[in-house]
Amino acid sequence: MLLSLFGLAGGIGMPMQTSINAQLGKRVGSPFTAAMINFMVGWTALLIVTLIWEHSLMIPVGAIAAAPPWVCFGGAFAVVFVTGNIITAQTVGTGMAVVILLTGLMIGGLLVDQFGMFRSARRPVGWKEVAGVVVMVIGATMFYLA
Repeated sequence: MLLSLFGLAGGIGMPMQTSINAQLGKRVGSPFTAAMINFMVGWTALLIVTLIWEHSLMIPVGAIAAAPPWVCFGGAFAVVFVTGNIITAQTVGTGMAVVILLTGLMIGGLLVDQFGMFRSARRPVGWKEVAGVVVMVIGATMFYLA
C-alpha cells in the first residue's frame, strides 16, 4: 500500500515539478539545461533513496545484459517528458501544460494497452476509452481557448 502512494504523490507533484522546472528553464535560459539539472537532482535523490531502501547501490549488470536492449531506454522518454513539459509550461502555463500532459498520457497508455507494446499485457481499447480521450482533447481545447 505504501508503495502505491508513490503514484498518487507523483501525480500531485507533477504540476509542482512543471512549474519549478519552467522557472528553472527561464533562469538558466534553456529548457534542455533545466531538464539536465532536473535529472541530476533526481539522480542524486534516487541514489540516496536506493541506498536507504535497498541498503546497496549494486546494479544488477547480469540482469541488464540478459534483457533486450530496449528496456534501458525508458529514460529517453523521460527526457522528452520533462523537457517537453518545461517548454509547454513556459509557453502556455502550468495548468495547460498539465492538461496537455494528461491527455498525452492517456493516449500513450491506450496505445500501449491496445497493441501490447513493450511486452505489456494486451488490453483491447473499446469505445468508452476512446470517448474518454476525445472528451479530454475537447477539454484541453476548451482549457486552451479560455
